[in-house]
Amino acid sequence: MAEKNLMISVIVFAALYTALSIFLICALAKSAPQKEKKQRFDERQIIAQGTAYKAAFWTMLIYYMLYASISGAAGIVWCDHFLGMFLGVIVGATVFALICVFRDAYFRPDQSRAFVIILLNVLFISQGIIGLSYLSDGTVIENGVLSGNTLQLFLLLMGLILDVAFLVKHRMEKREEQE
Repeated sequence: MAEKNLMISVIVFAALYTALSIFLICALAKSAPQKEKKQRFDERQIIAQGTAYKAAFWTMLIYYMLYASISGAAGIVWCDHFLGMFLGVIVGATVFALICVFRDAYFRPDQSRAFVIILLNVLFISQGIIGLSYLSDGTVIENGVLSGNTLQLFLLLMGLILDVAFLVKHRMEKREEQE
């Protein structure tokens, strides 16, 4: 019975996340300007990306120092080392992407936002489905610690955070156009 309820929850979550992704894609595709000339990132975007790289680096450095202090020095093991190392990469990549999204440095001027968001959402949804299957198998926690099978769920969380950021940025752009 519990497995059936979990599977229903997984299906409902996948459907809701897919609906959110489709809404985001449609909203961005409708408002995306069409340009013929291929362009690269402009100077403002390159500077913003440099700032984002720096913030992502420092975030990862702080995460790894905390992870080493907690797991190594204090002896508190909350996840296996595989997951602990890759979580730092996910946290850093999320920080980089968020800064780039809000400073208009994530997409080139000629790049289709809808295509990139579709690609990202396909990746995140597929990883989420794999992670939710691990959750239903009960292999997410092994020997009292989070296992490497949780990595896909953290990637799904990253996708949700980026989708919310895209939606917020889209709404901000709409408000600026109306003013």
